[in-house]
Amino acid sequence: MPRPFRLALAQLNLTVGDIPGNAARMLDCLRQAQDAAADLIAFPELATTGYPPEDLLFKQSFIDANTAAMRRLIAQSRGIAIVLGCVRPVPQPPPPPGEPPAPAIANSAAIGYDGQLIDLYDKIFLPNYGVFDEARYFIKGHTCPVYEIGNARIGVNVCEDIWYETGPAYSQRWQGGAQLIVNINASPFHAGKSAQRRQMIRQRAAAHQTFIAYLNTIGGQDELVFDGNSLICDPQGQTIARGPAFQETLIIADLNLDAVPPLPQTPIPPTQQAALNAIGTPKTIKIPPPQPPAAPSPTPTVAPQANTAAPQTNTAIPQTHPAAPTNHSAAPPTHPAIPQTHFAASPTHPAAPPTHSELVEEPPEISETEEIYRALVLGTRDYLYKTGFAKAIIGLSGGIDSALTAVIAADAIGPQNVTGITMPSRHSSPGSSQDSAQLARNLGIEFWEIPIEPAHDAFTQMLAPQFAGAAPNVAEENVQARIRGNLLMTIANKFGWIVLTTGNKSEMAMGYATLYGDMAGGFAVIKDVPKTAVYALAHWRNNHPQPPITPSHPAAIPHPAAFPHPAGQSTHNAIPSQPAATPSPRPAAIPSPPGGGLGWGRTPNPIPQAILTKPPS
Repeated sequence: MPRPFRLALAQLNLTVGDIPGNAARMLDCLRQAQDAAADLIAFPELATTGYPPEDLLFKQSFIDANTAAMRRLIAQSRGIAIVLGCVRPVPQPPPPPGEPPAPAIANSAAIGYDGQLIDLYDKIFLPNYGVFDEARYFIKGHTCPVYEIGNARIGVNVCEDIWYETGPAYSQRWQGGAQLIVNINASPFHAGKSAQRRQMIRQRAAAHQTFIAYLNTIGGQDELVFDGNSLICDPQGQTIARGPAFQETLIIADLNLDAVPPLPQTPIPPTQQAALNAIGTPKTIKIPPPQPPAAPSPTPTVAPQANTAAPQTNTAIPQTHPAAPTNHSAAPPTHPAIPQTHFAASPTHPAAPPTHSELVEEPPEISETEEIYRALVLGTRDYLYKTGFAKAIIGLSGGIDSALTAVIAADAIGPQNVTGITMPSRHSSPGSSQDSAQLARNLGIEFWEIPIEPAHDAFTQMLAPQFAGAAPNVAEENVQARIRGNLLMTIANKFGWIVLTTGNKSEMAMGYATLYGDMAGGFAVIKDVPKTAVYALAHWRNNHPQPPITPSHPAAIPHPAAFPHPAGQSTHNAIPSQPAATPSPRPAAIPSPPGGGLGWGRTPNPIPQAILTKPPS
């Protein structure tokens, strides 16, 4: 039986701008892959810099640091091939007079082998829509290479390149004879996208009759969340390996590349050939076998000297994605080792999977609601940790939006790092404070109550001369929200915490929010979540997998009495065009013990390795 090709995919959480930390994470995975006798390891798109680096790309020192990190990693690739997302400087001629300079860098994949840099593939299709702005920074590539590593023929491309039916993958397979195409990505999450991606990769693999490995990063970066969900499909379009959603892992899979059919003898049709010529030029690079290590030179005899230096010790590689801190002043702990997931391990392979692992099933499919919830947790956790915040505060109103925000925060950074604050006024219902207190007990978060009546009185008295004779309107209503926003920001400023705002997408889209009031804060957790989805997420979280945590009686879901309006003023009067809403089902609730929750973003524990036994095609 021929030896399978052992492929490693490093699904990592990388940080924009933290080139040394990203390199350390990758070096850790590289060593694990070498220990597992992998033939090739791939890292995500722009792994050295983190994605998206945006205007950091205009700093030459940043580009230089990225290049140095790439070369250092490749220098460590003894006995293994490496595919690494990085930025490549591309010298450009000076622009015509009066014209701005053209981009002088490419979004590239560096290909190394046995300590040597072999080639750099430049991304061909640069997305310039939605959250993407790559045409601003990068020049496009013009070649479609295939790399011969021993008897294996490997094509490499980047992210958007695989989405085009007639694209680099087509050239690499049907012109270059690639048996495996490695596509590295930083593909952001949106609801339903993982299923769409998976279907597309399966279609490409079946159409090209070759293995396709799709590697995605994970993590939060400002408003973006990356979900992982890396996968490998066989030449029949079947998924043979899949990484978990929203978790780091090192996927290791054995592939029988002999299952890829040979190229047909018939030529490519002229119209198809013209389209391929417009995409890029095919090329094949044969990578020489590794060189045996040079014999050590004789050690000269030297006179013994006194050693005054401290003895060297082997220290852990520094990590950059800390676990949940226990208080706002504690130093963040180091990140745990990257878990491994083994697929289709072959008994004929010289390196058997680790013996301490147990055989487990492939990661289960998750619902769209769970996907959204986990994306919110990961995005919140990474925003706080990657910007240096250890604790968060949330204004609790007794309503569903602030309740969901508090739950997400507690699941993201641990309940011990979340403080909920209720700020009742003369217009607050008693249930608002009661429900807020119950929510805090259910979550195990710290709870403060700060009445705002003294500040409200002060505002009323200060403005009385100017407002004399004017009928009350939304100005008086909004004062309450602005007092609350002031209190939250002042507390956060005092202790170095961050305020998490609680407005949902429906409110923001309608403008039903107060500038400098309930919009004040550092991170808007559910700003992309419509109100209907807020209810769905609350119901899901109450049932999976810990006991429910949001209050159940009517004030848990805001109703007119819960909003801070003057006497006689209701929510529906404030928005006259809004029809009376049919009450939504209330989420069930029973108290959960302090510290209960899903565990995403808590002090991370190493995830057991998983060895899947599904045979390769």
